[in-house]
Amino acid sequence: MQQASETPERPPLVGGDAIIRRRGAHFDAACKALRHWRYHKWLEVHSKAPWGVEGVLPDQTLSSLAAEGDIMTIMDIKDAGIRWLWSEKYGAEVLALLANLDSELAAAREAEAQRAAAAVPAAPHEQDQ
Repeated sequence: MQQASETPERPPLVGGDAIIRRRGAHFDAACKALRHWRYHKWLEVHSKAPWGVEGVLPDQTLSSLAAEGDIMTIMDIKDAGIRWLWSEKYGAEVLALLANLDSELAAAREAEAQRAAAAVPAAPHEQDQ
């Protein structure tokens, strides 16, 4: 199991670009994954608590974590000014979830780029005149 201080393994996106901000469909997928995680964590651990799922991961924190692709450690969460009561307990788990999502999306983008490149016919060689 990964320790809270460890950096999750995350390959770079296609073209070697580091993830800075998740946007569009990538952001939406990160939010969806975090909402799913939050609900199940609340259900498994905190369902008897007097607060709901937002007590585990508030919406503002969820959005910040989903958007900021360069947060890879619990210290990064704190350095980014994200105040989350459960960062020490659940931070590594959430960051690993996001790293896995990023890896899956990067692999899908790479596969799509390879399919697109294979679909483009090679330019015919010009003949000497």
